[in-house]
Amino acid sequence: MRRIALSLVLVLLVLSAPAGAAGGGTPPRPPAPPAAVAFDGRPTVGALLLFGGLGPHFCTATVVESRQRNVLLTAAHCMYENEVGAPRRDVAFVPHYRDGLRPHGTWRVQRVVVSPRWPADPDHDVAFLVVEPKDGRQIADVVGANRVAFGDRREQVVDVPGYPMWTPRPVTCRNWTVDFSPTQRGFDCRGYLEGTSGGPWLTDRGEIVGVVGGFQYGGDMILHNYSPRFTEQTRRLLEQAGG
Repeated sequence: MRRIALSLVLVLLVLSAPAGAAGGGTPPRPPAPPAAVAFDGRPTVGALLLFGGLGPHFCTATVVESRQRNVLLTAAHCMYENEVGAPRRDVAFVPHYRDGLRPHGTWRVQRVVVSPRWPADPDHDVAFLVVEPKDGRQIADVVGANRVAFGDRREQVVDVPGYPMWTPRPVTCRNWTVDFSPTQRGFDCRGYLEGTSGGPWLTDRGEIVGVVGGFQYGGDMILHNYSPRFTEQTRRLLEQAGG
């Protein structure tokens, strides 16, 4: 179960993983699951921070294509401290966060859109966040945005960036998706710890076909990682957020 609480031993494990970035091209299915490695990050992917950006980072989010150009994608469980009541109201997003640097500034979250079926159903562990403009500009005009691919059920190679808690740089891993269930897909890679929830599953086309979340709140923090499938209901959530 991937929770927000810190596990120091597991964090040390990911820090000891081999350095380097995930390779390009479409690889064959590996004989053994790969491990997440630290990398320099992506402009559209960033960390969610508490206390309006003054606190620690605790989850991952991505700027997605929307009409208003101000919408992020993350996991619903990232935005609910106890899975009940109102969502967190003191969250900020830092795109391309790494080594304590904020090259594109800090963007406050002003609205959270989730399914009414969350948290009862892990198939709806998806949230769209609306962020405030900064200096008269919308976030997608500053860092770009990735398109969310709805209804894509193919097994395919993805890169999954994320921000483990208390580590200075993001990690990523490249592997094939698998069919876990009719409503969830899987991705096997070691090293996805607390904080990587909400990380996008990015194809070589730059489309998002998953988000770290769903079953077991996104994975077991050892090997198996999960995502709800993006359905027509997910599309409607994005539209509610201004997508």
